[in-house]
Amino acid sequence: MNKTIAISILLFLLSFSVISCSNNSDINKTKETDNFPKLQIINNAQITILNVVLEGYEFSDLNLKQTQSIILDLNNGMPGGYKDVQVSVRYRPYRVTNSAIPPILTKLDFADGKITTLTIN
Repeated sequence: MNKTIAISILLFLLSFSVISCSNNSDINKTKETDNFPKLQIINNAQITILNVVLEGYEFSDLNLKQTQSIILDLNNGMPGGYKDVQVSVRYRPYRVTNSAIPPILTKLDFADGKITTLTIN
């Protein structure tokens, strides 16, 4: 009986240490990705944002409706640097049109660990 209790306690302690180790690695992973910049898109216009493209990234199938927002992780770094990064936003207006719809183009500055916000009005 005493051996069974001792083995149960040992197994419990081992499983607890495995769980705590895996949680620590998740914390470290979060800290590493927090050093990268993020891009927040806020849609205040009467459009649906379909995709966002900037150097090294393409975020497709967003379907971001009016009054919605999203934060995009730029965790692959910024290959062209952090200043004057061209961002292209493709969208669909709520009103039906037969003419070609050019993307919204803008240049933004980014910083490590910071959220850069683009608001579409």
